[in-house]
Amino acid sequence: MVNTNCLTHVLSEDAGVRERLQAALGGLVEEIRVWDSPLGFLEASSSVRPGILIVDHFMLQMSGLELYEQLRERRCVFATILILREPRVEVAVNAIRMGTVDVLCMPLEREYFQHALRQCRSQLDEMQRELLLLPPVLPEGRSYLSLLTRRESQVVELVCDGATNREISAELGICKKTVERHRSNAMKKMRVNSVARLTRLVDRERQQHHFRRARKTEHYRMAAGFR
Repeated sequence: MVNTNCLTHVLSEDAGVRERLQAALGGLVEEIRVWDSPLGFLEASSSVRPGILIVDHFMLQMSGLELYEQLRERRCVFATILILREPRVEVAVNAIRMGTVDVLCMPLEREYFQHALRQCRSQLDEMQRELLLLPPVLPEGRSYLSLLTRRESQVVELVCDGATNREISAELGICKKTVERHRSNAMKKMRVNSVARLTRLVDRERQQHHFRRARKTEHYRMAAGFR
């Protein structure tokens, strides 16, 4: 059985494709949110609840694979299934290499769809287990990133982007030993002992910041509406 306790995002510019995907999901997931614009989804990606993303590849604003690449660069976590309307081997291979959970071609076969959804759920469960290993969330309004100096923040940003100490040294114009010292101090302040956990903690902090900002914006809109 597929674990249904998860928000599933369905994205396609084509109303017919959206309807077919929703129909195919019937009985397999509990909560679905439908999107008709990849740019709209990208803009909202930092503040919407993460979950499964089922995305049509053939779109005009940007392809499904381009959207997935943008989400990866922003480090927005979605377990993604890419949908093709016709077989494209090169696209499918690139999608799997980039980290999508699966690539399916329409019309969807229920058995393969169920398997892909189980894989998405497993990926999200693993991400959740990893999050539990991170240091506790600080009280509202505080963050681990705020504990860092400006230089430490710059180093952490580059580390999370995958830069080596040598590359960071060249980028910031400081010696490698200084980079190592800033990196070590930042990881101690943020209470993590690996780059993987550092990256996940930074992602969590940013996501919480976006959620708080979105809540404030909604509060101001509601307050304005009552005036």
